[in-house]
Order: sequence, then structure tokens, then C-alpha cells
Amino acid sequence: MIGVRHQPPWHYSSALAVLASLFVFRIVAQLVTLWLPVSFLPPFESWHSNVLPYPLLVLSQVLILGLMLRATVRIHTGRMSPQPETAKWFLIAGGVYGASMLARLALGLTALSESNWFSHWLPTLFHIVLASFLLVLGLFHRKGVYAPDSV
Repeated sequence: MIGVRHQPPWHYSSALAVLASLFVFRIVAQLVTLWLPVSFLPPFESWHSNVLPYPLLVLSQVLILGLMLRATVRIHTGRMSPQPETAKWFLIAGGVYGASMLARLALGLTALSESNWFSHWLPTLFHIVLASFLLVLGLFHRKGVYAPDSV
């Protein structure tokens, strides 16, 4: 109903905020290790599997983060309504993406440990973070129910 405020389910926006924060950490930590290596973070090469040139990687990460933050804020403020027909696409994409990254991680730790793309486990972990974001977004669209404010 237009003009009616709704109370969004806090657990979806909270989970999305945690996942977005982990992705922010990844972006910042990699930049720190590039410009000012510190002993408590893995070296720059551990964060980058060399699939994309680094400037293009950072640009894509910032764009992805922008989309993540937009969705998180819209759900938190009640400006995004659950769309059950959209849910399946987020759930399928997140499931396929997550499963493929888990396979990449397993292969990188075992049979394909000589390959940079498979053996660099830090990027893979953050791909799992992104897949988890898609899955939570899918669950929101499938199960999210707004209850009218009691005000």
C-alpha cells in the first residue's frame, strides 16, 4: 500500500550489512597491502589471483559494494519489498556461485594447488561472501514479510 510505512525484518538487513562489511574489509585490506604492507595481513599477492588487472578489479569491487550497500539500505529502511518471483533467481545464482567457489577452494587446497587461480584461497573466501549475499537476498525475497508499524 502506497504511503504506509513498513517495518523491515532486521535479520536480513543485518546479515547483508555483515557480508557487505566483510567485502569492505577485503577491498581495504588489499589496498593496504599494496600501498603499505603490514605484518598482520597477508601479502598483496595473496589477495589477488591475477584474473583481472588490479585497477579493473578495484573498480568492479567498488561497483559491487555500491550495489550491496544499496540493497542493504533499501531492505533496512523498508523501501524494498519482497518479490517472490525474484527470489529463485538470487537463490539459484547464489547457490551455483557458492558451490563453484567451494569447489574452487577444495581443488586449490588439493589437486590444483599449483594453479594460482585455484591456490589463492583469500579471493575465493570473499567470493563465498558475495555468494552468501546473493543467498540472503534471495531468502529475503522468498520469505521477507513486512508487518505494518503499530504507530
